[in-house]
Amino acid sequence: MYLPISVWIAVLALSGTVSLRAEEQFAKDSTASPLQDEFSVVNTQWTDKSSWSLSLQYKHKDYPPGRNTDAISATKEWATSDQRIDECKGFLAEHELTRKYESNIVEFLGEVSLLADGFACFLDAKLIEPPIRFAKRDSLTTVILTGLATETVFNTLRSTARSRAGKVIQSISIATLKKFVKSFRDTEIDRLGVCVVYGSKDFSNDSDVLNLEPEVVAIVSPKHQLIDFLEGRVSEDSLVASSTIYLSDRDMRVEFKKIEIDLE
Repeated sequence: MYLPISVWIAVLALSGTVSLRAEEQFAKDSTASPLQDEFSVVNTQWTDKSSWSLSLQYKHKDYPPGRNTDAISATKEWATSDQRIDECKGFLAEHELTRKYESNIVEFLGEVSLLADGFACFLDAKLIEPPIRFAKRDSLTTVILTGLATETVFNTLRSTARSRAGKVIQSISIATLKKFVKSFRDTEIDRLGVCVVYGSKDFSNDSDVLNLEPEVVAIVSPKHQLIDFLEGRVSEDSLVASSTIYLSDRDMRVEFKKIEIDLE
């Protein structure tokens, strides 16, 4: 069913926060469930679209864009919180891994400061909880940065959903992944990913109503390929080809699809 982004913005504003608690609920007496699969975790990040609209499109005074320091604070608060109930699938498993890798996450987020100052920002920490998600793909463990955004708005008359995603991956995602792998190189994490939100609009139409729409692209790369790329053994094209890319474009409201792209 089609729902305009404004409806989701209203829902988000009323709820006050976007969190893991919005996912499938488990009984309080249940045992800790395993991590969700990678695609399921990425699929929950459609809410970043509403956050982008609040923070960057409508510039809501209560949800200003954040900095890497806000993401660090949110991570530390989440890691040190007392979690004893598996409130949703994988809740306790993610919390345990956040605690285990807290220093790696904080180191990584500290390195993202220059990137965020120049090309991207973090969505308000109140809307993104926590900024780091953990998942499984087969037997491999994935860690994903969420809540990264750019004010860039692409002209839909001169680009396709895939070409827009490709440009964001080249300009923001890969630079972020290079910092990511440095902090997680010597860990047991197998795959590293990042979600980025950006805008799309028909520039022949001045109205932003149902015209300016956010999109989210997530790229998840094997850590060994990132290391090879960082050390100059594989090309950018090879890195992207070995990665998994998920897209929620302007016509997809609450879901993602797996895509392949060719870098220009």
